[in-house]
Amino acid sequence: MWLKHKYLIAENRLVNPSKNIIEEKIVMIPSKNIIEEKTVVIPSKNIIEEKIVVIPSKNIIEEKTVVNPSTSTKKMDADRAMKIHFPDVIIVDILSRLPVRSLLRFKCASKFWRSLISEPYFKTKHWNHAKNNQNFQRFLIGQVCPTSHDKWLGTMSFYCSSVSSVQLVDVQKLGCPSNDKPCGYFIVCCGDGLSLLRSPNDYLLWNPSTNESVVLPNPESPRTFGSAYGLGYDTTSDDYKILRIESSKGYGSNPPCKIFALKSGSWRKIDNHPRGYKIDNHPRRPYDSEFVVNSLAFVHGAFHWIIKDNLSKYFIASLNISNEAYGEMPLPEGICNIYNKLRYGVSVLEGMLCAHCNYRNTEGGTFKLWVMKDYGVKESWTELFTIQETQLLSATPICRFTDGEVLLYYNWARYTEYRTSKGPYRLLPASAASALPYRFLAGSAFIKHLFCYTESLISPKLLV
Repeated sequence: MWLKHKYLIAENRLVNPSKNIIEEKIVMIPSKNIIEEKTVVIPSKNIIEEKIVVIPSKNIIEEKTVVNPSTSTKKMDADRAMKIHFPDVIIVDILSRLPVRSLLRFKCASKFWRSLISEPYFKTKHWNHAKNNQNFQRFLIGQVCPTSHDKWLGTMSFYCSSVSSVQLVDVQKLGCPSNDKPCGYFIVCCGDGLSLLRSPNDYLLWNPSTNESVVLPNPESPRTFGSAYGLGYDTTSDDYKILRIESSKGYGSNPPCKIFALKSGSWRKIDNHPRGYKIDNHPRRPYDSEFVVNSLAFVHGAFHWIIKDNLSKYFIASLNISNEAYGEMPLPEGICNIYNKLRYGVSVLEGMLCAHCNYRNTEGGTFKLWVMKDYGVKESWTELFTIQETQLLSATPICRFTDGEVLLYYNWARYTEYRTSKGPYRLLPASAASALPYRFLAGSAFIKHLFCYTESLISPKLLV
């Protein structure tokens, strides 16, 4: 070695730290770094020793290979994802929790999904999830379009929307329930995912979620105003049943009762209540026809309605859907003590039986609502609220929202509307109302029916 000034010159191979490129050249290295003639590697951020250094990145797959993004890699990842397999039981559980609208689209995804969604087992599993989920609750809205020769009935258009205290959520126009156009059917009741409609000539069992329907035979009895209907599912016989009770008008104290079981496909007359009764629910206005009378309340496997016996005593009558045995339970004391009741009825709010009445005095109209918190226990009747308004003729409860608000149908002296305690409740956008050719009442008076139903995949055609 040869000393020059204070540095020692040695021939070394140097790895240039820039860009990690290895090259060979002469360098002046301080003497304290020289021990012997060998390869010296000047440290850099990415160099530890003499070898190929892999710079960490998001695209590194293996320790010593750098993979740059490319379309072929992305395609390989996509193909690998497509090969991921879920057990059928997981797929069934996921799909059974989806809305009906999504499932109808997914039928086009594959033959397997189409077959699965059409299976009776899957429809039952989906229904068991839906009936306990508030997100599957929907409004079924019947909007009348009066004609020049019949301003009270006319033709109908149907809409659905989410049951929510927030107005106009997910409003959709539904197709005509049958091939008859314009539609002449009216809603009489809803139950267990299905709706019962009636025209002057026949009945129609309709699933508004799938738009499937089947025509039912007419009962062999004259049509009367004020008939009451109920639709429910009999778990014992695995069958749907429809109960029809005629108005007392024209039948004295014992109007006929008929029941229709879908599996039998025919109406049959059943015995009347043993104490004898009459239903006092005849219409108060021309447009309060048989199509808008309150439907029978179906809860705890039985139909319910308010009747009056031969001694003019009011009570709740019930008919068990399975054994068709009659029962009865007392009304709240508050209703029994009201002498001049104008209107009264029962309904179902959040799965509980409710009773309500309307009456008038010198101060105007009054509406009272009770709920039976423990089914069948008289002492569990609890008054929810009272409404007093000068121009109020009657009010009818429709449903109770998750925030506790109750939607009511108000019948004022000059018009009708839907309201909560916060004010008027709008069911349809302005465009739907403005499309009507003839306005005979203001606001929501165009809406002839409003029912709550639960989305389902149940096919009416497979029930008959």
